[in-house]
Amino acid sequence: MYEQENIEQNKQYKYNKKILKSTNFLINHYTNKHCKTLVVRCDIRYPSDYDKNTDTNDDISRCMRKVRQKYHRQQLDPHFIWVRESEASSHPHFHVAMFFDGNKVRSYNHVFKTVEEMFKNTIEVDSQGLVNDCMTSKNGKQHENGILLDRNKDNYPERLRQVHNQLSYLAKQHGKGEYADGMRDFGMSRIPKTI
Repeated sequence: MYEQENIEQNKQYKYNKKILKSTNFLINHYTNKHCKTLVVRCDIRYPSDYDKNTDTNDDISRCMRKVRQKYHRQQLDPHFIWVRESEASSHPHFHVAMFFDGNKVRSYNHVFKTVEEMFKNTIEVDSQGLVNDCMTSKNGKQHENGILLDRNKDNYPERLRQVHNQLSYLAKQHGKGEYADGMRDFGMSRIPKTI
């Protein structure tokens, strides 16, 4: 089990402990299940002119169900976690992390296209640019994505630490629960209770 103290969190953020714990639990569960794990991050936004109700988590839940079904049919054992944030926009946006069996898939660019197509289908729009590949920060710094964790490699502990650090961003408190709207701030794949 990866301990929380090992994560080098960004000091500028306060973290939601429940989301952080759930994220770490999912990472640990998946990496214990598979000797190779492919981790892919993306962000999902509504079109700026979207005029339907976004006051529920139905859209992201339905979208991720479709994504999971597609990759489940390909036997990639997809797992995910999403977090909802509301800031200046009139619509929330979502940060997503997905996990795939790294023994069966190594490429990941198809994931962004799949998620965008499924989200567009879910909210019934034909807009482009709804999914960000999270490979460039706001200041232009490049981020690695599609990280392959291989338990048989010497760099596994460092790569695992990198994934934990990167995904801790999903748990930052800013933009979550601040509007007292009673909405859940995150959802994730079901993990058997025996785990």
